[in-house]
Amino acid sequence: MRDLAKELVVTGLLATIAATCLASMHATERPVLSFQYSSGLSFSTLPNLYGGLLLLLCLINAGKAVWLHKTSAPAPVKEKKAAFRAVATIFLLFLFVSLLGKMPFAALCAVFLCLLFFAYGKRKPLQIACIGLGGAAVLHLIFVTALGLRL
Repeated sequence: MRDLAKELVVTGLLATIAATCLASMHATERPVLSFQYSSGLSFSTLPNLYGGLLLLLCLINAGKAVWLHKTSAPAPVKEKKAAFRAVATIFLLFLFVSLLGKMPFAALCAVFLCLLFFAYGKRKPLQIACIGLGGAAVLHLIFVTALGLRL
């Protein structure tokens, strides 16, 4: 029960942040000369998309936590490598951001995803390569093709 409560509290806090951001964006006045990106998106499209996506992910996470609590064993074993994985994730994110302008976006995403999944315990090279290349392709389709951002 303790792990379920922690999961629901964190999920609730994230959902509150997302809902507050969405509400404050819609409560503020729009500038008279609001600009649009070259792709036709307004300045508030991406924050709205991110806020809505965060709310959706919070709902999915809360449902998953309740479902797993009902179906799992009473005392789950804690992972021994959680601290290493957290440090590795933060390091890889900083590395990704620092190299973002210096390398092509798709190649950087593929390498980042491969290293991230390796840090999280995937050991089959074919799976890691498929995840890295597939994830990079999906991110490229979303940001470059669909949203028209130049990365």
